[in-house]
Amino acid sequence: MYASKSLLALLALAVSSAVAQSTTSGAAGANPSSDPTAGISPCILGCIAPAAQSVGCTVTDVACICASQAFQVAALTCLTEKCTPEDQAAAIALQAQQCAAAPPASSTLAAVRAANATFDPSYVPVAIFVGGTSGIGQGLAEAFARHTKGNAHIVIIGRNRAAADAILAQFPKPVSEGTVSAQYTHEDFLRIPKINFLVMSPGILAVKGRDETTEAIDKKLAVHYYARWKFIDGLLPALRRAK
Repeated sequence: MYASKSLLALLALAVSSAVAQSTTSGAAGANPSSDPTAGISPCILGCIAPAAQSVGCTVTDVACICASQAFQVAALTCLTEKCTPEDQAAAIALQAQQCAAAPPASSTLAAVRAANATFDPSYVPVAIFVGGTSGIGQGLAEAFARHTKGNAHIVIIGRNRAAADAILAQFPKPVSEGTVSAQYTHEDFLRIPKINFLVMSPGILAVKGRDETTEAIDKKLAVHYYARWKFIDGLLPALRRAK
């Protein structure tokens, strides 16, 4: 499975490389009518172009494609359904060579931003941010609200009620009537029918040794480990019911 997933970025990279070579040859006086995709299976081309477009990349953007797992999933699905094993095998040899040469850091960030910019679900997503009143959790909740333009059900769970209220107040207002960014009570939280995104980032800073709760559990272990397990275990049915 790893090899199959890895080959997909390569398929697009083959097109990218061919286009680049064609451009160079054209500048040197080569035949401008030569096909840059010559030798690449039409089935492969038919899969990688829409897959790249769906994640905000072009088939000539090697860095964007190499960094996008969403592209690889989309392309793999298409290839396994429509193309021959030979088509898939043809890309494996190119994967290591092409993606290894792609610049990793800035290109990966660009790919993430491109994917975020295309996020436009047809449904109203439900997102829960445990530990969302500060730090990484707050940042992710705010980013999610921006990218959904407020058209989401966002639940922030934390120890600071005032901080949660302030964060929710500055979220973009939803466009769709009846769609709200809401804060839930404990009882409301347990009745949420579906959850599309669950972000777990609760944490505490402790500089001393073991500090036990009334249940004789170390507080750091309770927050960093047991709390995460408890939330995931309790919310798994709602996560499974989501789109």
